[in-house]
Amino acid sequence: MIRNFADPETRSVLLSPTAKLWLLAVVVALAAAFVLFVPAPDGWSAEAMRAAGLTLAAIALWATSALPIGLTALGYFLGAMLLAVQPAAVVFSGFTSGAFWLVFGGIVAGVAIKHTGLGERIAHSTAAAIRGSYLAILLSIAIAATVLAFLMPSSMGRVVTMTPIVLAIADRYGFVPGRPGRTGMVMVATTTGFLPAGTILTALVPNLVLAGAAENFYGLHFAYGDYLLIHYPVMGFLRSVAIVLLSAWLFRDTPDAARRAEPDPAPASPNQTRLAIILCIALGFWMTDSLHGIAPAWIALAAAVILLVPGLGFVPPGTLNERIDYGSVLYVAAVLGMGAVISGTGLAADVGLVQTSPLHFDLDKT
Repeated sequence: MIRNFADPETRSVLLSPTAKLWLLAVVVALAAAFVLFVPAPDGWSAEAMRAAGLTLAAIALWATSALPIGLTALGYFLGAMLLAVQPAAVVFSGFTSGAFWLVFGGIVAGVAIKHTGLGERIAHSTAAAIRGSYLAILLSIAIAATVLAFLMPSSMGRVVTMTPIVLAIADRYGFVPGRPGRTGMVMVATTTGFLPAGTILTALVPNLVLAGAAENFYGLHFAYGDYLLIHYPVMGFLRSVAIVLLSAWLFRDTPDAARRAEPDPAPASPNQTRLAIILCIALGFWMTDSLHGIAPAWIALAAAVILLVPGLGFVPPGTLNERIDYGSVLYVAAVLGMGAVISGTGLAADVGLVQTSPLHFDLDKT
């Protein structure tokens, strides 16, 4: 065994990131099993211990990606019901949360944006308007990423949409691989599509999980417009400006003047125009939700229903059965249900009351 482990090939396999993640998943899963079956400490209920074990196991599997996130979510639901941790209404409460339907509507909108090519259209139109210095190029990329953040709910989808277009723009300006200007363009496209987007309620899944948890635990409902007004001016707009300026300074470069000409983009297709109108209407309702009182989740669901209507051409045929990422949807439902289970079993209160004994020093004896 020692000889085998000393072999470089064997050691590379055993110490690979995948092997380490699986090892971590197994260790935490064993710890979760221990929590499930050991006697409950004084003051802790058996339900709280079982909830702790299930939570540890699910978080380990999600963190290590040892199993698909949707399969882990289904396993959590199954374990919670078989162990009778909480009633079904509590375990599956995530499906009744507005955040769940907001995620579903956002996924449908993402499929429509990709299918119609609206995301590429926005990026290409912004690129065609670029004129001037390297700073102007970075600013145009940041604007395109910000527009997509308001329309496309997936940060990964925005990065996948923007990156190849940004690389093509870099080639046209002479920013070949290895030049700092190319690195700065990719940096701006990815960071402005993710970091400032956290100030937009519908732009990131963690935002929706936060909103759903606040709704389930405390009865708080996040208004899209208020959330945007509170966070976006500083953490969104000013952060985007800082990213652009820092990137222009750290990766400063000069575009090739001979390659600055950019052909005018082709006219928008009818489906792109109609989809943009629908998304802008939904965005308008989101921003004014504090006035009309319609929750963002139901606005997103209404837009999703329209986009899924057969014959309109916004999404490919069979989208509801074949192209929806139900793993992400189940993940959100499981996380929200997990929070309700932790609260309902008293686990949250038990953990909150756990205190460590402080060290006391007798100064008179020192």
